[in-house]
Amino acid sequence: MDFLNQFIILVEIDWTLVFLSISLILILISYFILLKDFMTKNENSSLKYEEIGVLSVDVSSSRGKRVGTLNLSFEERIRRDREAFRKLQSEE
Repeated sequence: MDFLNQFIILVEIDWTLVFLSISLILILISYFILLKDFMTKNENSSLKYEEIGVLSVDVSSSRGKRVGTLNLSFEERIRRDREAFRKLQSEE
């Protein structure tokens, strides 16, 4: 009889509240998983933010065959462009 009373109490529970509670728990778990992924993504990409000023240039041989990639910071690229411009001006 005691088991039957417990079963009746279980059946009389407002299942909409149970469903809402379970849904809220699942939403919170999903939110924390996404937040963790976002935080680890930012940690991994912090080097990329520091290297925003890097310009990649494909280096080719005189025959047109690709040799490799040269990574220059923008400051280095500007310095090299200024040197090349000064050299061109001095030749004229």
